[in-house]
Amino acid sequence: MRFKKLELACRCGYKILKYKKGGTGRWIKVHDKRVIEYYDEVFAMDMKKETGTDIYCSNCQKRLAQVQNLGGKFIAKINQGQVVVGKG
Repeated sequence: MRFKKLELACRCGYKILKYKKGGTGRWIKVHDKRVIEYYDEVFAMDMKKETGTDIYCSNCQKRLAQVQNLGGKFIAKINQGQVVVGKG
C-alpha cells in the first residue's frame, strides 16, 4: 500500500501532527503507528487514554478528535469540522 504524508492542524492554525495516510478517501481516524511526528505532545498523550476521551487543541481549546477502540487498538476519530489537512 502506498502512503501519503499529510499534516493535521486545527482551524486556528496550530499544527498537531504529521501522518502517513493510506487509501484514497477522507481522513477519518488517526492510528498511533502511522504518526510520523507529533507537534503537540498533549494530542500524543490523549491518544493513550480511555475510549470516549475528547482531544482538544492546545491553542484554542476546540475539540479535535475523540479516542475510540477499534479492534483492540486505540485510535483518534477526527472532528472533520475543526481540522485542516495539508501536505506534509
